[in-house]
Amino acid sequence: MEEENIAEETVDKIKKYRSVIFSCGIFAIVLLIVGILTLNTNKQINLKEKEVYIQTGENYSIEYTLNGLNKDQLVWESKDNNVATVNSGNIIGIVPGETLITVSSGEEIKEAVRVYVLADGMKRAAIIKDGVPGKKYTCDDDWVLSGNKCSLYTIKDGVSCTEGFKETTNDRCVKEADATIEYSCPKGYYLYSKEKCISNE
Repeated sequence: MEEENIAEETVDKIKKYRSVIFSCGIFAIVLLIVGILTLNTNKQINLKEKEVYIQTGENYSIEYTLNGLNKDQLVWESKDNNVATVNSGNIIGIVPGETLITVSSGEEIKEAVRVYVLADGMKRAAIIKDGVPGKKYTCDDDWVLSGNKCSLYTIKDGVSCTEGFKETTNDRCVKEADATIEYSCPKGYYLYSKEKCISNE
């Protein structure tokens, strides 16, 4: 009988403190989550520059500082290794062009620097930000330019058009192709890519 009373008292105590124990468990979980989030927030990669200009064959070291991380945790990548490669923050320009260098810690902490590789003899300079190079469409001889397309017309050979041509009005046949795009830059600037002009001064 005494053992039954003890068992009942134990059950009553468990029921009484169950909500307290549950609340303490929830509180501990919340503290753990906050601690993890705070720990990740304190981890940072700070790059000194967002844009870098180098020349082909040049070796350039990216300057950066770390908070809560060490160099061994960093992963460096180049979006286009044909333009520039990167190894532990050291960039080497391969050919003229543009690429994006990224560095991450593997914990969703990621930073990037845009790298412009210039041709030999071309100085570092500001890129025109408020426009793209002028664009002109051209066609080969005997082709007719219409918008951004070139058309070549011939007379229908008998009852049908030559292979590659399609029939049009007045017994003529036509073949279409994309026009050649020629880009141009303002005076004093050179064509860097189809989207950018760059100064050599």
